[in-house]
Amino acid sequence: MRGWAEALATLKRRLLESLGFSLLLACFLLVLALLTYDPRDPSLNTAVDAAPHNFLGYSGAVLADLLRQSLGFAAFLIPMVLLGWCFRLLLNRPLISLRLKVALLPVVLVLGAFALSVLDLGTLSQEAKFGGAVGWGLQGLLMRASLSAAALPISARPLLAGRLPPRCSRERLRVIRAKSAGRCDHVAGPARAAS
Repeated sequence: MRGWAEALATLKRRLLESLGFSLLLACFLLVLALLTYDPRDPSLNTAVDAAPHNFLGYSGAVLADLLRQSLGFAAFLIPMVLLGWCFRLLLNRPLISLRLKVALLPVVLVLGAFALSVLDLGTLSQEAKFGGAVGWGLQGLLMRASLSAAALPISARPLLAGRLPPRCSRERLRVIRAKSAGRCDHVAGPARAAS
């Protein structure tokens, strides 16, 4: 009986190591596809009668185009996460709460794209670059809500902490919105107007 248990444990370790190596290979190929991305390569929205410059050919060009246009540089988070998972598997450490990690991966990617879209604020271009279409869209929603992307962490902190009374939180949010819209003189109130 003990021999079977050891054999099954060894088989399980080897299967996890094999999964780790395949994740490492997928990570390597995804990084190659993203690094050799060329927007002029043929893809789903680019019709060109030329060979793709992507290292993985047409499939790599399509995958890199989808990831870079939708997530921008946040697409590089995917290979980083895969690399962390593959090292855990290669070191015979199980992936704890894998379902939760897989479920939170899209949230991390969206937040990463949004964070990188702040870098697009300095450019005059109306196209998505650093944060991709996802970050650009979230940034546009935030701007329509009269908040700048840089003011979001400041305005969300008191609301998320829940330590301030609701009226105080709403007042601080109104002040931050007014400051980000450039209307500081309206927010100052009677104290500043009297001085």
